[in-house]
Amino acid sequence: MSDLNDERKYFYSDGQRQFGPFTFQELADQRISRKTQVWFQGLENWTQAGQVPELSGLFAPPAPPPQQTYTPPPPAYGSPGTGYNPQGSGPYMPPPRPNYQSVNPPTPSSHYMYLIFSILSTLLCCLPLGIVGTVFSILSLTRWSEGDYDGSNAAANTSKNILIASVVLGFLTIIGYFAFIFMVGTGAALGSGF
Repeated sequence: MSDLNDERKYFYSDGQRQFGPFTFQELADQRISRKTQVWFQGLENWTQAGQVPELSGLFAPPAPPPQQTYTPPPPAYGSPGTGYNPQGSGPYMPPPRPNYQSVNPPTPSSHYMYLIFSILSTLLCCLPLGIVGTVFSILSLTRWSEGDYDGSNAAANTSKNILIASVVLGFLTIIGYFAFIFMVGTGAALGSGF
């Protein structure tokens, strides 16, 4: 059969133009498809290449369609088959984090105000207390965003107390400074060697 193919001259068409003559090997190099119209001496009409048995070696068998695989989502936390098992059997996983609930969720605007005033306190008068107040203000905002309202309120109250202490200490420092200046000025005016 290959001798017959080597002697035969093949033609193919793209629907508008005709190409050929080609030997079997030359036709294979043209990379025609199964639907390409071909003709050779012995065929009555132009025929699709996929319908000519002797040309079947030019085409690879059609690839099977890709398999659709389904991967189910992981099971819900605490359901059978997961690591956490409330009854105690199976591998250990920590229990789910409790939801922190409060009767009156705080308004975060007061927490933001503590943060602003703590930063101002740090910049204007009391560096150590202002830094501690800023840390507790940020902690209160973080806990509030996590839903731990009680912990957020506790951190905000600590921040407020440190802020009050910072302001009081700042006023005492200012009063002490002016008292010192007054005493130095009075001593100089009276002529004492103060």
